Amino acid sequence: VYKTLEKALTDSRAGDYATLEKRVSQLTEHLQTNHSETFCSNSLLNTILQIKKEKAEQARIRCSFHIILPPKFSQAFSDVTITSLFTNLLDNAIEGVKGCSDKEIHLNIKTEQGLLCICVENQYDGILYQEENRYLTRKNEDGHGIGLQNVSDIVDKYHGIMKIETENHIFKVNLILYL
Repeated sequence: VYKTLEKALTDSRAGDYATLEKRVSQLTEHLQTNHSETFCSNSLLNTILQIKKEKAEQARIRCSFHIILPPKFSQAFSDVTITSLFTNLLDNAIEGVKGCSDKEIHLNIKTEQGLLCICVENQYDGILYQEENRYLTRKNEDGHGIGLQNVSDIVDKYHGIMKIETENHIFKVNLILYL
């Protein structure tokens, strides 16, 4: 399942949305038969959260997810958007917290006045890599540094707002998307 999700992320980065949709369907099918932990009412997002929490726990990273989705969440966002958005956000958080002593990731999703508010927060070691106003990961692989750009592209598509805060060794990504 994790490999399928990673391949889906690669498909998203490459713009291969037909293959991405196929992989997303496979993940959703897998959720319906193999996972029991429930974080939210959307089965695809629930699958992504389960997979990312498992990956984080393998690296001894604690995760807390506080999610209240609006009823129209599934209609407002495509499976491709949900996969790309949350996979990129959580992969970046997992990567960012690896060098820290306090390894914790917090994801909060709520709705306020017709807006979807998403906040992902994690500790980081205080060292940030930036190139042309974009944050880069420390991974040495193709596609590094484009995760937050993918998130930014989704935010732009939905005419939302993305704000990144980096204070006191806390890396926080706040998103506001219109429903």
